[in-house]
Amino acid sequence: MRGTSINTQRCFLEPTAPVAASQSSDACLVRRNPQQPALFLEGDSIAHSMLPLLERLHATKGFNISFFGRGGCPLPGFEPWAANRHLLPRYRACPAHARMREAFVLSKIRPGDQLLLVTNMYVSGPRSEANLQAAIARLAEALERRRAGLILFAPLPVFAERAAIQTPLSLCFPEWFRPPSAIPADCQPFHINRDAALRDTRPQRELQRRLLARHPNIHVFDPFPLLCPPGQATCSTHRQGVMLFNDGIHLTTTGAQDLVPAFEAFLRTVLSPPKEARTR
Repeated sequence: MRGTSINTQRCFLEPTAPVAASQSSDACLVRRNPQQPALFLEGDSIAHSMLPLLERLHATKGFNISFFGRGGCPLPGFEPWAANRHLLPRYRACPAHARMREAFVLSKIRPGDQLLLVTNMYVSGPRSEANLQAAIARLAEALERRRAGLILFAPLPVFAERAAIQTPLSLCFPEWFRPPSAIPADCQPFHINRDAALRDTRPQRELQRRLLARHPNIHVFDPFPLLCPPGQATCSTHRQGVMLFNDGIHLTTTGAQDLVPAFEAFLRTVLSPPKEARTR
C-alpha cells in the first residue's frame, strides 16, 4: 500500500507458509493519526482483495490501518469448512495462524478500533454454521471488553462456474489503444442469476443477523447490492466494460474501490455514539 509498510510480501502468506511470530507483523499495522480509529482487516485472499478499500480510507480519511492474511484461511478459526477443505494438508497451518492473529489483534486493538472480517467461502451445513457463529461470538465478546467493534462483510456474489482467466490481467482492461472488442474472450463479462446468488448466500446472512441481534459491537456491511444492484436480473463480473472480479470470487482494485463511498457512509454510523446494548 502506497506510503505505508503494508505490502503483500510482508503481510500476506500462502497457505503452506510457516506460521509467523506475531511480532513479525508489527509493520503491517500503521497507526499515524491519534485522532482516528484503526481498521484491522484480517482473513484470506478475499480479504486481501479488499486492500484497495483500506488504502483509500487511509489516504483520504486518515484512518489507521492494519492488514494481515493467509490464503485459504478464515478468521476466526473454526471447523468444519465447506467440502471439508479444512482436512486438506494444504491448510493444516490455518488453526495455528488464526490463534496467532486473534492474539495479535486483541493485544493491539484500542477502544473505538474496528476488526473487519470476510468469511463467505467456508460455511456449508448446520455444524459449520453453528461453529462459525460461536467463534465470531467469542471474538466479539473479547473485542467488546476492549471497547472495540467487529465489522462483518456480508457475502459477495460468487461466480463459481467462471473459467480461470489465462490472459494476463493487464490485458483485460480497456485502454485507448485496446477497445472492448480487442479484450480476450476469457476476460469478457460472466453472468449469474441474481436471485439464485442471493439464495446461495442466505444461510450466512441469517447467521450474521443472529450475531447482529445479540452483540451490540457487531455491524454488517453488505457489498452485494453495490456489486449487483437491485433491479438487475443477473450479476456480472463487469460494470460498463470494467472488470470488478478478477476470477470467480476476488475483487479487482476497481471492484474494491467501488465500495469506498458506501463503506465510508457505513463507518460514520458505526463510529457514532454507541448503540444501547441489545438483550442477549
